[in-house]
Amino acid sequence: MARRFALPLLLLALLGGCGAPFVTATPSFARFSADDVMRGFKAAGLRADGPQSLAPGALGADAPRYTEAKSFAVGPPGSATAATVFTFDSAADLMAMEAFLRQKYAKKSRMVVHRNVLLVYSVTGTEETGMYDPVLLALR
Repeated sequence: MARRFALPLLLLALLGGCGAPFVTATPSFARFSADDVMRGFKAAGLRADGPQSLAPGALGADAPRYTEAKSFAVGPPGSATAATVFTFDSAADLMAMEAFLRQKYAKKSRMVVHRNVLLVYSVTGTEETGMYDPVLLALR
């Protein structure tokens, strides 16, 4: 009886190893887009107005690579506070950008990281932006 199952199992193992590796269209690290993040904010009743894509080279020629970046208005209506959401295809790119921005804007901004997203606020305090953090961190 055991012989009967041994040959099909052996063939299955051999054939399974012959196929091409499974490849997804999006790297496994990438999970959220900038639009996903902004939809999350709006669904929570938070302001995320006037999104604009960050122009290539806007951070300088030495800026690390990112997949997508959008800046938008946050905080209560009439507030001049802005945020930029960056998305990445790899943890290395995210960490490089975080280090780059900390060095360049350390005393002028506040950052929050969640999975493949780096959210950068134009202020250091949480008075106008603290309510956004739990929404970002709750994205699944």
